[in-house]
Amino acid sequence: MNLKVGKKIHKMNDEELLQLHNNIAENMLDARMEYDHVAVEVPPGKPQLKFDERCDQWSMNGDVLRAYISSNSDTEDGMMEPAIEVDGKIISWKEFGRMLMTFEGWGMRLAIVPDDEMHVQPEIVMADSREVYMKENPRD
Repeated sequence: MNLKVGKKIHKMNDEELLQLHNNIAENMLDARMEYDHVAVEVPPGKPQLKFDERCDQWSMNGDVLRAYISSNSDTEDGMMEPAIEVDGKIISWKEFGRMLMTFEGWGMRLAIVPDDEMHVQPEIVMADSREVYMKENPRD
């Protein structure tokens, strides 16, 4: 937690500061316990991202992102680096990371799917690895 108190901090003793911190932490926990998250996916054909000029960065219009894994050679050292293509726009790894930082403290699940099935919710199974799963479930 990064707590900004402001000028009144100079008039607070350690006990008051600790109590303020604990009250905020309790309120956050209470709010989290009452929160029922629904992940919103923007329909295909609608923009999944928007660029915010004030923050000079991309942000997501929903909670689910359909994207192609790409690469970008536009680095200072000339080396290739990962990039993400969303709605026909190439987003650099750095831009993608900045966009994800708006969700700091949240969790994320990444499902890799064939490029023609990005709009389909994949079946997800638990296994120690893809290799183990394929050995235990051979395809005919």
